[in-house]
Amino acid sequence: MKKPGTYTVTGSATDLFGTTVPVTLHVYVGAFTWAEPGSLTATRGTGRSSLEATAPKTVRAHVGSSDAITTHVTWDWSTYRSSGTDRAVVSGSASDGAGGTLPATLTVIFVEQTTTDGTNLARQFCDAVHVSASSSENGHPATDTCDGSRGKDHAWSNWKQDQTDHDPTLTYTFDTAHKLHSVELWPTSPAEATPSAFSVDYLQADGTWKDSGIRVDNITDDADPAVADVSSLTPLRRRRIRLRLTYYQPDGYWKSARWASPRRRRCRRRPPSRIWPICARMA
Repeated sequence: MKKPGTYTVTGSATDLFGTTVPVTLHVYVGAFTWAEPGSLTATRGTGRSSLEATAPKTVRAHVGSSDAITTHVTWDWSTYRSSGTDRAVVSGSASDGAGGTLPATLTVIFVEQTTTDGTNLARQFCDAVHVSASSSENGHPATDTCDGSRGKDHAWSNWKQDQTDHDPTLTYTFDTAHKLHSVELWPTSPAEATPSAFSVDYLQADGTWKDSGIRVDNITDDADPAVADVSSLTPLRRRRIRLRLTYYQPDGYWKSARWASPRRRRCRRRPPSRIWPICARMA
């Protein structure tokens, strides 16, 4: 079959009961002649760079009326144009399977981000491999910030008898990059040595830390957590974050019952007996 076109081959098959039935095979020869439109769904406000990174790398193509077969596609983002308030269109070129290309179209559909309860990543990865501190008092390791308890006997502390931890930090590492929504910091119950403020750093691709510019001030000793909204971090997906803590007085120490990092839109409020102390949630 050297000539492009559609060929029909007839034959027979035998079913499980020994009955012979006729069958027909359609063979399509030639390069792909058309490609199905591609689609990408994203939350409203997603940046162009994020769209480019998550756009499909293949489309479904056909030879005439043949079944679809995936083929590589390249999108030309200079053609990106809005199509109403909730859609955008991008043109591209798909491989025709024979050394040429054929037109392709990508439709980007924008949706509102929904609010749901999310996973507490800090609690999920609460072990000495994933959680560390600049300094820890004996018997009060950094993992006490994510073990689910708010008692003073189960809280992380960096108290030292002879010297002060002048640059106190807590670092949390996850299994992979996650889209974070917020960081919640809970004081001990009853409160002791609560910090006056904390800032959020994130690890860059080159291995250096960067100040996110997100800071929570005027932390109190009441029962509510200090919450930092980190959903605006760019890029949004993070694998490692660090909290930089500020003392109320220069030669102080810090004690925290829990922190949490949620991976959805909000941390669900729970009764005091079940509150997450540190909550780093995914968006």
